[in-house]
Formats: sequence, C-alpha cells, structure tokens
Amino acid sequence: LTFGNKPDQFYFYDEIATYSIGDLAVNGKFIPDQTMFIIMMESWFHLQQSLDHGFTWDTVWIGNPVVYGWTEKISFADPYHGIANSAHLTFYTTNGGQTWIAEHCNGANFYHVIDLEYPVSSVVYRLLSKYDYNTNMYQFIIEKSTDYGKTWQDMNIPPTYHFSQMVFTSAEEGFVFGTDKTTMHGGYLYTNNGGVLWEWKDLGTSGITAADMLNDSSGYIFSKDTNLFQLHIAAGINQLTPIQIPAGFSISNLDFTDTNHGVILATDENFM
Repeated sequence: LTFGNKPDQFYFYDEIATYSIGDLAVNGKFIPDQTMFIIMMESWFHLQQSLDHGFTWDTVWIGNPVVYGWTEKISFADPYHGIANSAHLTFYTTNGGQTWIAEHCNGANFYHVIDLEYPVSSVVYRLLSKYDYNTNMYQFIIEKSTDYGKTWQDMNIPPTYHFSQMVFTSAEEGFVFGTDKTTMHGGYLYTNNGGVLWEWKDLGTSGITAADMLNDSSGYIFSKDTNLFQLHIAAGINQLTPIQIPAGFSISNLDFTDTNHGVILATDENFM
C-alpha cells in the first residue's frame, strides 16, 4: 500500500506487503477525523483501520472464509455509516468504524461480491457474480438491503449482460456498467426507482471494464479496447467524448470527485 501528500512522495509498509488488498475505503473526504479501512485477503480475511492516513494499521476483525465467506468489499455512506460485506456476512458501523457489528445474512451460494454501493445510510446495494460451468459464463445478481445488510432482496436484473461495475448516485438512481453478451457492445443498466425496473442503455463501445459517475448526468467510462470517454447524459441521450491517454495503459478503476479532479488506477502494459 502507498500513500503520500505530494506527487512524488510515497510510503511503503512491510506489515501488509505480504497480503492481497481486496478493497479500501475512507469514512469521508476532507474531514478532520478521517479513517482509512482496508480488506486484506490471505488464508483468513482481515479488516484493518488506520487513523493516521496509513502510517499505522490496527486489526478490526479476522475471519475464517470457510465460515463467513470472503469479505471482499467495503463502502461508507457518510462519515459514520459503513458496511463491509461478503455473500454471507455483513459488518456494519454507525459510528465511523469505532465499533463494528457482525451479522450473518441470507447470501447466495458460491457468489462473490464484486461491487458494493452505499449511497445513503438507509440503503445499500451489492453486485454479485459466480461462474456457471454448464454455460461457461458468469451469472450476475444485484441485491438491495435496507437493514444494514442483515437481509438482502434480489433486484431481478436481466441475464443477458456481463457486468463490471456499479454506481448509485442516490438511493433510487443507479448505473450498472458492462457488456451486452449478444451484441458485445458496452453500456449500462439504468434504474431510477431503486432497482424495481431496469433499462439497458447501449453506448456503442466495446465492453466497459471501469466506470465512475459524478452525478446522474456526467461520468467516465473505460472500454475493453482501451478507450477512455467522458459520458454526458442529457434528456435521456448519451454523449461520449473521447479522452486521449498514453498508449499501452490499461485502466482498472476510476474515482472522480468532480468533472476536473479524479484518480485513475492503471497498468503500464509496456512495462510488464
């Protein structure tokens, strides 16, 4: 893990170098008592927190994946409400991570949590997938919880898409990015009523592997053919503006705070 407050300043910590980091979250941006949380994966899963921007880490929970499943994702709705989740276990906090409550939940068998969205403290969504060896394809479901992840409701999405990322800009409005398995076009499933109804929006790109939405009308997407676009939605019409990036870079994640400021996680394939 690296952290720095200048472009050329990074720190490295041996105590977590031997583990695979599954996810990272903070309980709010630009707040004085900001806390960082990471989920680490090895033979057991670890939930750790840092109160000093990553200089030191304390273990919050160590769990056996055979009993609880892999706790893979973590998200905060605000400085106080956070959730860490596996298919069968939820940790939630209502005090910024000072204490966590573990709850077994009605998880789907053999599914992995590939994305977790916590837009407001009263509603959380998760995107799950599993590999179907009969069809040699991945199956996806989206579930919604209104009780801190104790119980989950299936949102009944169509089975004809391969999904990579989910973004909810409010409790009701969500975008689930991916690929139409029939046309192989990139696009997103859209809901404006909390997942009751979904509509596929074809963007005409190749499959989408990473995306972020700033609000309900503006975002960024990255496609399988290594093209980055700014997405603008006006009156239900999608407009894509290409953004030039250096050749040979593969983007794995996007995180934008506004139209002009963001972080892109990428791999230099020329260096590998």
